[in-house]
Amino acid sequence: MQDVEKFTDIEKLYLYLKLPSGPSSGNDKSDQSSMSSSRTQQMYAFNWIRNHLEEHPETSLPKQEVYDEYKSYCDNLGYNPLSAADFGKIMKNVFPNMKARRLGMRGKSKYPLI
Repeated sequence: MQDVEKFTDIEKLYLYLKLPSGPSSGNDKSDQSSMSSSRTQQMYAFNWIRNHLEEHPETSLPKQEVYDEYKSYCDNLGYNPLSAADFGKIMKNVFPNMKARRLGMRGKSKYPLI
């Protein structure tokens, strides 16, 4: 356990993603493949967020704009992007103190990021 504490956040996430997801029937390769695919998507999203965004309290970016940039990145590399909701969950993991704010109408929430 002490060795794990020395890992970076990305290494910890990678280790977590490599853990078995629970009991398996043994012959369900398609479930295993889709789980692996989902974890890969999460890893790509996590890395994209860490490499492209940083918290900045005086700046807010529209949530849809951030997601569209991530989706465009995935499309350019031929990756399957996460859904907007799942992407938001990863955002909360990367920036746990960040609170999305709605400025204006519904659907116009923003992340305090730069």
